[in-house]
Order: sequence, then structure tokens, then C-alpha cells
Amino acid sequence: MKKTLREARLLRFSESLMNVLSQRGYTDVVLVQNIPNLTFQRFWHYKNAKVFPKTETLIDLSDFLNCSVDELLGIIRSKKEVSQ
Repeated sequence: MKKTLREARLLRFSESLMNVLSQRGYTDVVLVQNIPNLTFQRFWHYKNAKVFPKTETLIDLSDFLNCSVDELLGIIRSKKEVSQ
């Protein structure tokens, strides 16, 4: 079954979030403890590509993980892709 655009974007966000989290050496416990209003249940939904975070939470994630919102959403393109 073909994925919808929303499902593909959710999956890309989930993969990006988990990659950044791993690169920074953080666990889900550390993340939940440091992001206001983020619960383990909500994080599970992000991790399993069920929902997107609210804008405020996305900004909080970006700030804490020291990355751009674009990177979290998985829309960063390499310089090579941009120049084509």
C-alpha cells in the first residue's frame, strides 16, 4: 500500500528526530525531562511517526538538540541537491 504524503512526512520527521537524538548522545528520558510539556506518551507518538509536534514543541526540540527545525523535519538538502 502506498504511503500518503502525510505518512511519508511523519516518517521522515521520526527518523530525523531519532538520528539527531542519537548523534547528540541523548536518550528519550533526557529529552522528555528537558522539554517542557513533553511526556513519554507524546514522545512515543513522535518516535513512531503517529503525530507531528506542535510548533512550540518543535522549537523547544530544536533548541535543546541544537539543530534547525528543518533538520528535525528532515528537509535539509545537501549543497549538491540545492545546486542542481
